Amino acid sequence: SSQHDDESEEYNYIFGFGSIMNTSTHATWQTDKKNDASSSNDNDNNNNNMQGAVVTIHKSFGYKRKWNFRSATGFTALGVVKVAPSSSSSSPASPEVDNEPSDINGVIFRVSKEEMPNFDRREVGYTRLQVPLEFVTFHPNFTG
Repeated sequence: SSQHDDESEEYNYIFGFGSIMNTSTHATWQTDKKNDASSSNDNDNNNNNMQGAVVTIHKSFGYKRKWNFRSATGFTALGVVKVAPSSSSSSPASPEVDNEPSDINGVIFRVSKEEMPNFDRREVGYTRLQVPLEFVTFHPNFTG
């Protein structure tokens, strides 16, 4: 987390690669805040304008994406898993490629500490993981 220069509010950053990047899925808790923000003319609080940056988490961090999250409502989603260091032997049931970390592309965006519990509720079942910046590459020229 970091301290924003203009305000006393503190922020965390969330990395995502799925529906969490879609700000319309945040609307259930941001409606009240947006209404408050419109009266103060402070666009930083209007989360329809949430800015993100395209990033890659390096495979040297030791993780890979995996279809490993099963929700209570029955859908399966991508998550990340820690990959054990490679061993010299691999069995046919567990191909070596399955045990290798990989680069993970996604978006990083700023969230106020006040809003983090809302994201925790939205992402129930997932576990927060801190990624040191040394494992993150920003792609400022990405135009989508």
